[in-house]
Amino acid sequence: AQLAHDLSPDRPPVFETVLGGKPAEWPQFREPLVERLGQWAEVARKHDLIIAVKAHVSNALHTPDDAAWLIDEVGSPHVRLAYDYSHFQAQGLPLDATLAKLIDRTVFIHVKDVDPAAQGGVKFMLPGQGRTDYVDYFRRLADFGYNGSVTVEVSSMLFKQPGYDPRAAARQCYQALSAAYDRVGLPKRDQ
Repeated sequence: AQLAHDLSPDRPPVFETVLGGKPAEWPQFREPLVERLGQWAEVARKHDLIIAVKAHVSNALHTPDDAAWLIDEVGSPHVRLAYDYSHFQAQGLPLDATLAKLIDRTVFIHVKDVDPAAQGGVKFMLPGQGRTDYVDYFRRLADFGYNGSVTVEVSSMLFKQPGYDPRAAARQCYQALSAAYDRVGLPKRDQ
């Protein structure tokens, strides 16, 4: 908390996390998570911070319904969601329904592509390498009135690979997302 305020006194960064466990463990984890996140919310309130939890395809918290329930149960403006459609897309869930369910509880958005049928399981990719329609995605964000951050998440599935080139990845992500922003007519804050 102190580092966050040292880095940006007027607007400390959001802390983002996943909650662990496995999808089948959600029923036993849900009530203890409400209690734990309630404790986190109090710490975040005291330090004027926001903690964003993310539903993850391979964690106990993995569905939009459960994510909405959890945030509503905690009931604190200091515990919100990080929305990452790739984790819902991997489960075959539609963008419009997941956004409609979660956008009001979301403090920032991660973007990346996913191949849910990859050999060996889900494979995360850079934006533009998969089938995500970012023009449609960004139009929907605009329609919902979302004006928060949209940040590329480079999965460890990628950056741990031999030969991974972060500059090439950044160029590819910018090209894919910039074109979609331009087509939708959204303003770019940082270039």
